[in-house]
Amino acid sequence: MQLDCIKANLIMRTLRILAESKDAENAYYSILKEFKMDFPDYGFELCLYETDSQLKVFSFKDELPFSYIIDSEYSRELFAAIKYKTNIYRSIISGVNHPEDEQFYQDGFQAIANIPVTGLYKGFALARIALPTFDKDQEFRAIVEIIEELALAMETFIYREKLMQINSKVAAKEKNILLNKFALIGEMSKSIAHEVRNPMTTVKGLAQLLSSENPQNRKYYNLMIEEIDRANKIISDFLSLSADSFACNEIFSITELLDGIIDLTYRRIVKQKVNIILNVDLESIEIFGNREQLKQAFINILNNALDVSVQGNTIKINVGIMDEQVFISFIDQGPGIDDITIDHIIEPFFTTKDNNAGLGLSVSYKIIKDHGGEIMINSQLDKGTTIEICLPLVQR
Repeated sequence: MQLDCIKANLIMRTLRILAESKDAENAYYSILKEFKMDFPDYGFELCLYETDSQLKVFSFKDELPFSYIIDSEYSRELFAAIKYKTNIYRSIISGVNHPEDEQFYQDGFQAIANIPVTGLYKGFALARIALPTFDKDQEFRAIVEIIEELALAMETFIYREKLMQINSKVAAKEKNILLNKFALIGEMSKSIAHEVRNPMTTVKGLAQLLSSENPQNRKYYNLMIEEIDRANKIISDFLSLSADSFACNEIFSITELLDGIIDLTYRRIVKQKVNIILNVDLESIEIFGNREQLKQAFINILNNALDVSVQGNTIKINVGIMDEQVFISFIDQGPGIDDITIDHIIEPFFTTKDNNAGLGLSVSYKIIKDHGGEIMINSQLDKGTTIEICLPLVQR
C-alpha cells in the first residue's frame, strides 16, 4: 500500500511538472530529481532523440544536472531499444563497450535497465535505471510501471516543444495537426487520469478528516486540499483536449449562458472591483452545441480577461449576429499582448503566468473548433485585448 501511494504521488507530481513547466530541459531534470527523491537507492537518466543518429542524455552528477550526447555509432544498443521497444537489462561493467555506464559504475551500481518510453506509435525516448543489485524488486517494477503510465504525457510535452518551434508561415496547418495529436493523446490518457485521481480522492478525504479532527493544524490540511484540487484541475484541463468532448448537444440561448457565466464569476468581479458590461443585439440568440463545454470555454476566456484587469477596468462582452453566425466578443482593458506571445497563445501548455498550466485558452480553442466555430485574438500593447468567437446560428 505504501508503494502504491508513492507511485500515485510521483505520477501526480510529474504530470504537474509537465503541465506547468516553461522550459523543457528544466522539466526533465525536475522529473529525474522527483524519481531520485522517492527511490534514492536507484540512479536515473533520460535519453531523448536529438537527431536520427544522436541521443541527448539528461543526468546528474553530485546532485548537479548535466547532459551529454550519445552517438548511434558507439551505442547502437540504446537506439535499438527505442526502435524495437525492447527492455535491455544487464550488468554494469567499466570499460569502453558502454562508456555511458561509467558514472553509474563509479557510483557503485551493479545493473542497468534501459526502458524504452513508447508513445502512440513508436518509442521516442529511453529511461535508464541503475540498480544497486541484480535483483528486480518491487520498487524496480513500480518504477517501470510509473514510466509506462507517464509515456503519453511525456509525448504530449514533447509535442508542445515542437509546436513552439514551428515556423510562423506554416503555424496554422501544423498547429491543427498537433492539436489532433493532443486530442488522441487525451483520449488514451483517460486511464492514467483515473489511476491518479483515485489516490488523490483518498488523500483529499483523509486531509479533510484530519482537518476536522485537528483544528490547530487546519491551515496545513487545507493547503493540502487546495493543492490536490489544483492538480485535479490540471488533469481535467488536459483531458478536455480528448476527442469525445463534443457530446450531449442541445439548442440553448447564448444570452442565458453568458448571464450564468457572469453570475459564476461574480464573486471575483466584485473582489477585483471590475465592471462587466454585456451587450446583446437581440434578446433571443440560440446556438446548437454542448452547453457545459461552451460554458467552460467562455469561463476560461473571461477569467483570462479578469487576470489582466485592475480595479476600475471594464470588460465588455458583445453578442451579435452577422451572416448566419453568432459573434461573441470579450474585450478587456489590460496591458495587451505582444506579437511574439500572441503567435503562441492558443498552444497547449503555453503560459506567461506563474503556477498556471497554460491549458485554458487551448481548451477553449478546441471546444470552439469542435462546434464548427472560429476564435480570433486581436491585441495591442497598453490598449487591451479582444477575443472574438463566431459560432453557427440556429435558424428557426
